[in-house]
Amino acid sequence: MIPTARYTMLSDPAGEILFKAMLAPEVLSSLSWAEVALGISLRYLVPLLLHFTLVAGFFLAIILNPYSRLRMLASKDPGVPQDVSRMWRWQLQRMGPAKAPPNHHIDKIIDLCLLLQPVRSWVV
Repeated sequence: MIPTARYTMLSDPAGEILFKAMLAPEVLSSLSWAEVALGISLRYLVPLLLHFTLVAGFFLAIILNPYSRLRMLASKDPGVPQDVSRMWRWQLQRMGPAKAPPNHHIDKIIDLCLLLQPVRSWVV
């Protein structure tokens, strides 16, 4: 497997000699069909797997670099459990005896307060 990888990826002459020796008719005639099938499948699958592993590794390294920075920057931020507990508390506040007003009611109050204030202009 290593000479096949060296021949495929580095164009190593020793790997090429070994590969051509494996395909010689006298070698192939002494092998069973299972050994020939295994040799051919390894010859074509090993380079594909090696190239796929290298390309996938580089691709993942490029893609995951910003993700690791984002994880590092957001490590102190609250996560999903904190958000769920906060939403649960908000829901309980709206159902409790004091019944906190919903957000659209607060928005209407703020809009009304803003309309009642005089508009100040910086231009004289």
